[in-house]
Amino acid sequence: MDRPPENPDEPTPPGPPDETPGETPADPSPAASPSPYGPPAEGYAPPPGDVPPAYNGYPPGYTPPPAFAPSAEPPQKPEGGPGVGAGIGTGCGVSVLGFVLVLGTMGMIGSIWGFIWPFIAIVIAAGLLMISRRWRRFATGVLIVSAATWLIVIGPCIALLGGFSM
Repeated sequence: MDRPPENPDEPTPPGPPDETPGETPADPSPAASPSPYGPPAEGYAPPPGDVPPAYNGYPPGYTPPPAFAPSAEPPQKPEGGPGVGAGIGTGCGVSVLGFVLVLGTMGMIGSIWGFIWPFIAIVIAAGLLMISRRWRRFATGVLIVSAATWLIVIGPCIALLGGFSM
């Protein structure tokens, strides 16, 4: 820019201001600006509890799996034995059998125990089946029906037979 124009009568076009050699323009990035506290002392190391920002909880050289990646293991198949549906069906059948036993034993056992003993026996048997891993799903179905039977049938029947007295 220090050359004279070829034609001395022409004015020089306006351009950027001349820079002095050896000077570089200021870097506006905040990383290049010095710390307001000054440079770290010689031999400075971060405190022992600090984790470098690039660590991210994984050991160096380990890349984490991508987000929402399916697991490498195939899903486990349910263990053998009947399922919850079979337990629900069996629970319905056993509840009907319990009502038949109630009608048959109510004359021999004159208290409230003559009415509820078959249903207590069903719950105890299903509870014992819960111990076995193979029969656990089946017992869950029986217990679901037993709970429904107590809520829908046995509870109102006891209330009706008792005359709603407290």
